Amino acid sequence: MKSNSLNLACLGLMTIATTTLVFFTASTEISARANEVKYPVTANRQADGSLGNKDTVNPAQLIQQGQTAIRDRDWDKAETIWQQVIQLQPNNADAYRNLCEAFARQDKIEPAKAQCHKAIELDPKLANAYYSRGFLKGFKLNDSSGALADYNKAILLHRDSANELDPKFAEAYYNRGFLKVFKLNDSSGALTDYNKAIELDPKLARAYTNRARLKGFWLKNVSGALADHNKAIELNPKLALAYKNRADLKSNKLKDVSGALTDYNKAVELDSKFAEVYYARAYLKSNKLNDVSGSLVDYNKAIELDPKHANAYNNRAELKYHKLNDISGALADYSKAIELFPNRHAMAYKNRGFLKGFKLNDMPGSLADFNQAIAISPKFAEAYAERADLKEQKMQDRAGAIQDYRQAVKFYREEGETADVQKTIEKLRKLGALA
Repeated sequence: MKSNSLNLACLGLMTIATTTLVFFTASTEISARANEVKYPVTANRQADGSLGNKDTVNPAQLIQQGQTAIRDRDWDKAETIWQQVIQLQPNNADAYRNLCEAFARQDKIEPAKAQCHKAIELDPKLANAYYSRGFLKGFKLNDSSGALADYNKAILLHRDSANELDPKFAEAYYNRGFLKVFKLNDSSGALTDYNKAIELDPKLARAYTNRARLKGFWLKNVSGALADHNKAIELNPKLALAYKNRADLKSNKLKDVSGALTDYNKAVELDSKFAEVYYARAYLKSNKLNDVSGSLVDYNKAIELDPKHANAYNNRAELKYHKLNDISGALADYSKAIELFPNRHAMAYKNRGFLKGFKLNDMPGSLADFNQAIAISPKFAEAYAERADLKEQKMQDRAGAIQDYRQAVKFYREEGETADVQKTIEKLRKLGALA
């Protein structure tokens, strides 16, 4: 079972993976618009949740505070403020749209859907409402085609109502580009959208850093990726996401481990609540710096900040198994990852299957987990290889092992994993199964 390999094709939200450790999640990149200006909330709520005397509340000031809360990613505060705005202005479509976004970011899915629907009902030409619903569909409801349709609609409506080159709508191209690369596997379309976002708003730092991810991990343009990350940091030296993304590139493409650690540390300094940075730094510490205790601290922090981070549970389980010999702790973490994403986390099923079969002597449980991993990800070469090992070494099922080894060879070849192909062919040779 591999413990230090990395498949960067698994960037995204619980997509199919073919290595033991899982590294990135899509939630990393969808961040709120950066704005350092802060305004105090001055509207007072009554015991029943109402605003009391509406004449004492300044709606314009409240709206400004609500916009700032969204930019600061203070979703609970944003929810409260936009509910207050709606009490004052029940026909304000954009208020419902903002409340939709606040709900969506807190995983309050049904209320978010209702608020987006209300916004579009009140104003069918409100481009931002389709933009927010696109985010909800794409990154909370796993409805990629619906999200794409909404982003397309938002962009078309904006073109009809404003100058096509209005920088205010660069965000729509940015998010559509993100959707294309992480959900639709359309790297060419994603590049076009990121380029458009930067054309509309040359100072949109996040567009540069995510275009850099695309260049570095999909388009094999490492030098172009580094240039884009550097540009993002030049534009916004306080953008933690840019340091985190540049660290990923340094660690995995430039083999600059010390540079990666420096960038991860800077990202944490800028945003101490950025769970994904702790998660990525934990991987670096464990697999490239042999800092087991530091890695465990970072995985724990990532999970504390994001208790639904299934990949963090999976990787912490790997750390516990491979470095700490904590079998029961590893089993609990694999099971938690599966509990969070029972129909999508093939990696956790595969890893738990290995643990059950080769450490806990639970053959039925092991076989069931390998079967589920393959059902979720039918081209998961490592799952076939390890299920074959189980059949050969533990179940005396020679024919079943041969069949699985052959499938593993086929899919390893598709992945370009030459060393794994040769290793698996050698196993077939020992079984006398080569033609």
